[in-house]
Amino acid sequence: MKNIIICIPSLEYGGAERVTVRLAKEFSKKYNVTIITMHSAVNEYSLDKKVGRINLSKKNIIQKSLEFRNIIKEKKPEFLIVMFAPMYVFVHYSLVGLNIPKIVSERNDPNNFAGKKIVKLLYQYTLSKADGAVFQTKQARDYYLNKYNIKNRIIYNPISIDELPLYYEEIRKKTIVNVGRLHEQKNQLLLIESIIAIHDQIPEYELLIYGEGELREELQSHINKANAQNYIKLVGKSNKVLELINDASLFVLSSNFEGMPNVLIEAMCLGMPVISTDCPCGGPAELIENGVNGILVDVGNKEQLSNAILKIIKNSQMSKKLGQNAKELQRTLNLEEIAKQWLEFCCEIREGLEK
Repeated sequence: MKNIIICIPSLEYGGAERVTVRLAKEFSKKYNVTIITMHSAVNEYSLDKKVGRINLSKKNIIQKSLEFRNIIKEKKPEFLIVMFAPMYVFVHYSLVGLNIPKIVSERNDPNNFAGKKIVKLLYQYTLSKADGAVFQTKQARDYYLNKYNIKNRIIYNPISIDELPLYYEEIRKKTIVNVGRLHEQKNQLLLIESIIAIHDQIPEYELLIYGEGELREELQSHINKANAQNYIKLVGKSNKVLELINDASLFVLSSNFEGMPNVLIEAMCLGMPVISTDCPCGGPAELIENGVNGILVDVGNKEQLSNAILKIIKNSQMSKKLGQNAKELQRTLNLEEIAKQWLEFCCEIREGLEK
C-alpha cells in the first residue's frame, strides 16, 4: 500500500487529536498511515495497531526540521495532511524543494489568534502556500478566501459510531453537563453564573463540568463564593466522558469561539438535547437548526442561556424532540463518509499537481 502521513503537534486529549486518530484508523484500510508528532504528552489517545507513530526526538527546532525532512524523503508519501496552521509553518519550511502534496487543516477561528500580529500573518501567509486546505466551517473558509486563493474543501469532523455508548432510553438524570478545557475560550463562567441565577427554579438539578485547565481555581472560587458547591461541580478530566454524560438531561456549550466542536457533535449524536452559543467561526450554527435539533444563544448572554436551560428542563416533550432530532447527525457525520471526503480531496490535489 502507498504511504500517507499526518502531522500534528501531539496526540494529547483534544478535539483535533481525536479526529486525527479516527481518520488515521479509517485511512489505514487503504494506505500505510504514519502520524508524526512534535512531542509526546502524558494523556494521549491510543492508536490503532495498523497506524504508525513517529515522535520527533530532536530538541532543537532546526534538528527537528532535518529529522522530519529525512523521514519524508524516506517514506515518499502520496500526500501530507497537516493539522493546525501553526504546525504547517514547520512543515512548509522543512520541506522546501520537496515535491510532496501538502494539505493543511485549519482547526480554529482565525479571527481569535492570541499571539502577536506578525506571527498571525506568518501563519496565514504560509497556509496560503499549501496545495490545499480543509476548513471546518464556512466562516473560516471565507476568512482565508477573502485574502488568498487556495484550493479548499469544507469537511466536518467525523463521529465514530462504534465509540458511542448506546442511546440512553431511560429517565435521564437531573444533571446538566459541559465538557471542555477550563479556559477563557470555553467560558464556563457564563454557564456557572447562568445556573446560579436559576437554581431556585430547578433546585434538584446539578451542573457537572468535565475538564481541566488554567481557570480551575478561579472557577472553583466563584462557585464557593456563591455557596454553589452542592450543585455545581468541576469533575476533572476523563477518557470515558461520553459514558459519563450519556444519561444527562442537557448538554451546554458556552464557548466564546470554536472551530467545529467535537464534543457538541458527540452530545448530539448521543441523542442529548443541546444548547450552544452561536459563536464564531460558525461551527455550532452549522450543526444546530435553532429550535429543531438544539438551541442557539448569543455569545456571553447569561439571560438567554438561563432562559434556554429553563425552557428545555421544564418542557420534557421539547427536550425529547430536540434529542431525537439531534441524533440524526450520525447519518451525515459517520467516519466512513468523512474519511472518504478527505481522501477524495487529497487525491484531487495530488492529481492536479501531476498535470
